[in-house]
Amino acid sequence: MKLLSIERYIGVYNNPWDDKGYSDEYLLNISDEELLRIIPAKTDDPSLYEGVILTGEQINRLMKFSEREIAVDFTKNNYVLQTNGNYEWSKKPN
Repeated sequence: MKLLSIERYIGVYNNPWDDKGYSDEYLLNISDEELLRIIPAKTDDPSLYEGVILTGEQINRLMKFSEREIAVDFTKNNYVLQTNGNYEWSKKPN
């Protein structure tokens, strides 16, 4: 398995949190360096691979990296920075 690329996006969840809570996502076109200027990394997650609950200020700064405008409403939604890896899966020899 080889990591080809990383996708960053903002996941939108119902507020309050519930089982059916995932409602939308906003793909981000942002470098790791720029992302780390907006969201400080934790010592146990320096690459921000784990989900990060976003503040209004962070969302406002991330909007310019989104392909779509983000309609922010904290009374209805929670916003989480999320990461997906795109992998190349190789076949194992028989």
